[in-house]
Amino acid sequence: KYHNSHEIREWANAEYEMEKKYFLEMKENDFDILKIYPFLSEEMLKEVKQNCQRD
Repeated sequence: KYHNSHEIREWANAEYEMEKKYFLEMKENDFDILKIYPFLSEEMLKEVKQNCQRD
């Protein structure tokens, strides 16, 4: 089935909003990802955080 660009943008926006809400909830609950995934670098987390703050 062919999906037009409008449908794809709607899905992408919905997914973005869902992820944004999820990560904001994690932040509000003081979630520490390094406790779960200690192999992640602080540098990587800073980069992700900066990207989230732009939105």
